[in-house]
Amino acid sequence: VWHAAYPDSDGVMQAQLIGSGTPSFNVDAGLLLPDFEGIYRTTAEDTPPWHGARKVTNLQPYSNDYSNSAWQKVAGCTITGTNQINFVGAYSRILNVSPVGEAGDVQVTRLRIRTTAGTGTKTISLVKGSSYALTMSIDENWKLISFSHSTGADNLGLSNALNGDYSIEVADWQFENVTGQANQNPSEYVPTTSAAASKYFSYENGNTVSSNVVTEAQGATLDPLPSLYGAPAYTNSLTYSSDLTNAAWVKSGTGTAALDAAGLTGAPNTATTITDSDSGGETKFQNSLSPITANTNTHTVRFFLLKDSNTTRFPELGIYINTACRAFIHFNTQTGAITEVASRCAGTFSYEANVLHGAFGGAGGWEVLIQITNANYTSFVPSIEPAGGSVAGTISSTVTGSCVVGNVEAHFNKTIAAVRGSAPIITAASTVTTTAITDVYNSANWVDTSGGLYCEVTLQVAQNILSTFLDVSGSTFRLNDGTNTATAAWVTNTAYQLGIAWDASAGTMAINVDGTWSSNATYDGTLLAGALDIFRSPAGVGLMRNLKRYKASNLAAAKALVDGDMP
Repeated sequence: VWHAAYPDSDGVMQAQLIGSGTPSFNVDAGLLLPDFEGIYRTTAEDTPPWHGARKVTNLQPYSNDYSNSAWQKVAGCTITGTNQINFVGAYSRILNVSPVGEAGDVQVTRLRIRTTAGTGTKTISLVKGSSYALTMSIDENWKLISFSHSTGADNLGLSNALNGDYSIEVADWQFENVTGQANQNPSEYVPTTSAAASKYFSYENGNTVSSNVVTEAQGATLDPLPSLYGAPAYTNSLTYSSDLTNAAWVKSGTGTAALDAAGLTGAPNTATTITDSDSGGETKFQNSLSPITANTNTHTVRFFLLKDSNTTRFPELGIYINTACRAFIHFNTQTGAITEVASRCAGTFSYEANVLHGAFGGAGGWEVLIQITNANYTSFVPSIEPAGGSVAGTISSTVTGSCVVGNVEAHFNKTIAAVRGSAPIITAASTVTTTAITDVYNSANWVDTSGGLYCEVTLQVAQNILSTFLDVSGSTFRLNDGTNTATAAWVTNTAYQLGIAWDASAGTMAINVDGTWSSNATYDGTLLAGALDIFRSPAGVGLMRNLKRYKASNLAAAKALVDGDMP
């Protein structure tokens, strides 16, 4: 009776497949979430925040209406209806008005094309800028064609060149940015009107191309399936977080910084290469946030670094508060290994590194987190040295080298677990605070009398899962009616299959984790309180998929339905 966060029969992710009303999403424009390859993709404002999906975006406006002014008709080209293009005279052509690519991107265009009835076989040229990217033969049968191009900001279109006057029909024009993707073949068609449009798929691209002709096929189902993302509000208190050339980053030594590398999304010149060229001293880049409030709170700094194969130098990452409260590590950008710089560590701190397979445009990277507990001091200085030593853990001022920094974040009053896996926050002249990500469904999708529910969920910290009745407290899953609880064990950053069953007439309820039911608990007859929302007031990142409610007349029937989804 209610099914959410799951693909439809075409493999397109749907926020709700079955249910009442339309769900709403509180999402900042440009939210960066990883796709199934780990490449960061932007999310449109207040749209479902899909994590781990295959996002396909058609950047070409009016992709099926060539009469629109988004398309310029040159040298005798005219349009009949919306899809018939008439070439009259030499070099007659149709071009998109505004280039939709960027220099440095890898792009692919696909479209369906044929000559009009009675025209026969003709030669068509695909135009890119002032040159012909492809010339090929077409006839009266529909042909799905594609061509790749990587020079970026050029107008694209079709021309008869010197091949006479004739008419063609064109449909489903799609322009994609495929930078960093392992499979750069054209994807499924996504219709557009006045702006670009996207779909999120639950399977890999199975399309193949031979001699510029596309054969469409569905690839392997993604495992795991994409999830809806939830997260609290975050503030990155560092300015110019990805641009270490800015004066906000104070440099010591004779090193350099250049905003010249592909960043987290793969966009060119959005990450900074920092270099220590001083063989007689250390080069550090530091962005001081002093003074801070003197307290005993825990704060976390997160570094996004490019993954590389250099093991002759180890970047030194750290936080300086006081000589009695500081944490510095050497980081292996090839393996992700962390070694404390013991002589520069004091107080209470911890650290971890997580691989980011598709960051930096598919090159791969690292999320490195350091947390430290203040001891009533007022200084706070995040620091990064591109070449801290050639032996991990041992300081050396003679070592030189570079590393690429995609972003640096300072999160006050948050632990590593609360920050881990959250969307990157890139700043410029001001700090940035994101909106808490909330996913709200119509409460008509719920009944308190009896039923069963199944979902797949991953949490980083103890927090709410669904409305007020399903959450994690401490290290325990809880089904909570406000008076009584049914419980099961929980571990951070672990994917769980979760189910619940309830029956008001019998006054019982239970929770199931990965196929094992808890003991039955007393149920007072009321679960839902307020909105039917996912990750209400979240404390950290949560992921949920395949959320479904079953209609069942009693507890045993509800349990049986949930069991059908369990391992």
